[in-house]
Formats: sequence, C-alpha cells, structure tokens
Amino acid sequence: MQCEVKGLTFFHGDDGRRGFVVAALATVDFPELRLQLEGVRLTHSDDKGWRALPPVAQIRGSSGSAIYWRAGSPLAEAAGAAMLSMYVKMGGSKPEAVANNSSARRRIAERKAREAEPDAALVAKACERTIVVQTKPRKPPVPVPVRSIEEMDMPMSEMGLSIDAGLARTLGVAPA
Repeated sequence: MQCEVKGLTFFHGDDGRRGFVVAALATVDFPELRLQLEGVRLTHSDDKGWRALPPVAQIRGSSGSAIYWRAGSPLAEAAGAAMLSMYVKMGGSKPEAVANNSSARRRIAERKAREAEPDAALVAKACERTIVVQTKPRKPPVPVPVRSIEEMDMPMSEMGLSIDAGLARTLGVAPA
C-alpha cells in the first residue's frame, strides 16, 4: 500500500502515562484510498518497537475512537514505515523513556489486578446503596361509554354536545 507523509513534527510533550512514547505527529496521505489523515502518531515502546497509531478523535458519548486500525494491518505498516523513514531523515532518534513510563506500567498492572478480583468492602458498600423504588398505584382508566352506530353518525349539533365533548367522543377518551 502506497503511503506519503505530507508533514511531520517532533512531539516533545509526552507525559509518560502510557506504555509507549509519542515521538512525532504527522499528516499521512494514502492515494490509493483517497484518504488523508492528520495527527497520526509515531510511537515507540521497548517491547513493541516503532508503531503508527491512528489520530485521537473521539465520538461524543462513546469511549471508542472515530478512527481505528489494527496494528499489523497493511495500512498501519505502510504509515509506520513512511513516518519512521521521514523521522530518521529529519534527524529524529529513539526517544528517551519518560520518567513516568515505569509508573504508567505499574498503574496499568495495579488496575488490571483491581479489576480481576472485586474488593469485598466495595461489594458490601454497593449492596448498602441499593435503591428501593416504590411506585404509586395507578388509577384505573375511566371507561368510555360504548355508542351505537346511529349515535356515531349523528352530527354533534343534533346531540347537543360542545366542541370539547364532541372531540372527546371522537377520540374515544373521557372528557376532561
């Protein structure tokens, strides 16, 4: 798959909260797909090496990203190779591991451990906060009188009904 890097900027503001370091942001063009993406991230981690990640664009009310691709897909491989080539040509080198990177891995491991086994105290607290909903009994519906066919065909003026009463009769609801 053909991929062209239209622009690349070094990224120096990585805070180390993730298990990888963002090295650069790029605008990538895929002529075959007639697709151009801005904000594609070139990342590096010790265990997975260099990778291209899709732009961070989230849909409102959703936890997923608007754009997603599989790490080993031809699109990701082409973007990663083109971005890494441009990164090296511009003088980029392997980014230094951010000091918080090890703490990010520790937090991820702790979170996985917490999610694996629920804490008994939290379960007990959740059970205490159970909400009991009491509903009021519903009033029975007001029965609408059954009319004969002759009554239904008769105009309202002959029956002596007001507009409100006639509308209620036509709709089959009890008059207010």
